[in-house]
Amino acid sequence: MEAEDEAGLLAAEQEVQVEIDPTAAKRNERQVLLSEFGMRALTSAHILALHFLLGCFFLACRIPFNVVCNVFFREFIKGLCPAYYPHLPTFETLRTTIVDNVYEETILSTNAILDNAPGKRTLILDGKTNAVGRATCNLCDGKPGLGAYITTKYFGKREHSGRVQASYVYEQLSGQEEKYRAVVADNTGSMQVIFTLLRAWYPLMFIIGCCVHVLDLLIEDMVKLPEISRIVADFYFITVFLKRYSMLWETLLEKQQEVFGNRARKLKVFPLTRFAYAYLMISCALYNWPILRDIPEWPEYLIVQEKYPDARADFYRFESLVGNTVFKSEGQAVHGIIEPLSRMLHYLEGDSVPPSHLLPLYCFFCLYYSFVCELPLAVTTRLNNETIVGVSTMVKDRWLGRTTAPRKVGLRHDLHCLAFSLDVYVRALIVLIFGEAQLERIDRTYSDENVFAAIKNYNGGLEDAKYHRLV
Repeated sequence: MEAEDEAGLLAAEQEVQVEIDPTAAKRNERQVLLSEFGMRALTSAHILALHFLLGCFFLACRIPFNVVCNVFFREFIKGLCPAYYPHLPTFETLRTTIVDNVYEETILSTNAILDNAPGKRTLILDGKTNAVGRATCNLCDGKPGLGAYITTKYFGKREHSGRVQASYVYEQLSGQEEKYRAVVADNTGSMQVIFTLLRAWYPLMFIIGCCVHVLDLLIEDMVKLPEISRIVADFYFITVFLKRYSMLWETLLEKQQEVFGNRARKLKVFPLTRFAYAYLMISCALYNWPILRDIPEWPEYLIVQEKYPDARADFYRFESLVGNTVFKSEGQAVHGIIEPLSRMLHYLEGDSVPPSHLLPLYCFFCLYYSFVCELPLAVTTRLNNETIVGVSTMVKDRWLGRTTAPRKVGLRHDLHCLAFSLDVYVRALIVLIFGEAQLERIDRTYSDENVFAAIKNYNGGLEDAKYHRLV
């Protein structure tokens, strides 16, 4: 009886899965087939199921398709499943028929998951130029808590204007407008043509730039200031130097476990395209400073130093940095000036942050960077006034945009003003924590014209008379 009950529950669960995801039935059928075969001769259904799993294996593990022709790989499959060995697909079959079948089923499953999630989709654009100079445009679909890659479009080296890319997005959205609520792309000058065209074609959709991308560009500008750039480069050198020599790196990991235990934090370097992680790199180095300053006294350090006499200059530079208390305080100053924006960026890059949070957050940071008295003493005593003023100017420019310089795109959008003015919960929370005066201070950073402009842009193409009545 218990076995029958379990079988009944399993069957009911599978029926529910099939209702939610149309590909679940195929998966269940393949599982039954594969659980039945052993060393027996394979049927055509068994072969197709194994072909499908082989295609998933190559795609998920990012293995080149020509590996299927490798004699050692084929011998490996022969050892695992001798009955399947004669039916191994060719390179051409794998990269066309089998991969196409995997792609079609994956698309069906992805669409089913997205359709069953609450809300409407957001189309996400990300353009870049590949290694050979061809422009590409990656498209993804997203919902709160979900994100799925859709496709990549390759353009010519010259035929990648904003109008061409906007036309491609139009083709992708054609016939599916009801599924989407917004289109998001990098908030850069090159995307303004795309935004303008899409707003005209889709008046019911929100067409808005990515705030996280702009914040990363802002931190990149800050890190490139001469004084900050020098300090960041020195911390980068410390981390790279220790990772270069395995004996030093392994000893460092052991020391971290001895000193910090479960609270140990490894040294990190930041990718050259993500300057927001410069804060994390400096933070980890400062956290491990009690260990770093003792490294020149380690026996392992002396052994490595003798083994690589040609790198003596790098060893001297490392010793001068970790033994310099002034350099440490400079790192604390850079950490203090980058940390607020980095934390804000990592908060906003979450997939469920309401748009009403952006305006008050950025206003707080604008005020923080605008007044020297608001900055920590560790920042003002170590960084010169020119650097601090430069950072303050950059923060303002990235919020409102500049009309007298090449960068004209600001982070603030009329939609942010509208969202904040309508979010009663966030406004009440600010009053509760910071007081009524702080809320009025934020409200003064935008005008009613910004709110009305957002309503006019996203009123679904209503006539002017209807728009005025709505306002």
